[in-house]
Amino acid sequence: MASPQIKENDELAHSALLDAKGEFGLNLNSEAQLEWLKDAGFGLLIHWSVDVQLGCVISHNLVGSSRDYQDRYFHELPKTFNPKQFDAEHIASLAKLMGVEYVVLTAKHHDGFCMWDTSTTDFSIMNTPYKKDIVRDFVDAVRGQGLKVGLYYSPKDFQSQIAIASCNNFQNSNNSNRTANRRLRTK
Repeated sequence: MASPQIKENDELAHSALLDAKGEFGLNLNSEAQLEWLKDAGFGLLIHWSVDVQLGCVISHNLVGSSRDYQDRYFHELPKTFNPKQFDAEHIASLAKLMGVEYVVLTAKHHDGFCMWDTSTTDFSIMNTPYKKDIVRDFVDAVRGQGLKVGLYYSPKDFQSQIAIASCNNFQNSNNSNRTANRRLRTK
């Protein structure tokens, strides 16, 4: 379980991503950070998540998928996700050897799976057989090599959107059924 400080920071970070209308989109990067990135040289993006087990493009296999597939994706994949060979120190040392200036890790992609210890969802690395905070290990290792570190965090979250859509579809189908039943009774 996350420490109270991590939970507080996690919730603060999540709320900070919301703009005044409660929508994602607030840019937390400073002008100096943006200028640095424009001039940065060679960088490395490490883009993976729980669905690496399927051998498919990260998260996008959820688009248009069946409810059964979504249920298995969100409930079964975490049970078998155990990246025992993940070695943040080795990755960071290889990045340094390659001459990269910065390394970016996908902390959360569109599927909503969090690669860190979070209190905002159960759909995270901590609820897998691995049970280690990959983001923390990664950040520490990359910084330990003197490299800049970045995190890719997608504000899109298919898990939440699919749950909301399922509720809306259920409600809409019930409304449609009531309307259809009223029409049948009036004829």
